[in-house]
Amino acid sequence: GNKDATVHTNGRYLDYLNERQSETLVDPTAMLEDCELIAPCYVGPGCQISHSTLGPHVSVGAGTRVSQSTITSSIVGEDSVIQGMTLRNSMLGRHVKLSGNPSPMPLELSLSDYSEILCP
Repeated sequence: GNKDATVHTNGRYLDYLNERQSETLVDPTAMLEDCELIAPCYVGPGCQISHSTLGPHVSVGAGTRVSQSTITSSIVGEDSVIQGMTLRNSMLGRHVKLSGNPSPMPLELSLSDYSEILCP
């Protein structure tokens, strides 16, 4: 699909849920360590988020691990691993592996399931 439209729609839906729901959008099984979540932000079951900033308008699928990263206005699929990245307006599929930001500027990515970008 169209990345920009999908990410925008995700953001609007998170706004809707955030306004109408008294409960958090973070699953109780998610492990959060030294991180900042800027609402609205969805973190799925079994996620591990450490030393990172997520949000606003970020959805992270079940089982995903994010460390040392900043992610805004993005969708990250299930069982992905994101380390040392700065992302915005991105759509990542399931089982994606990203490591090491090759640019000081935030990246805008659209990656399918099982994609890997590993930079030194």
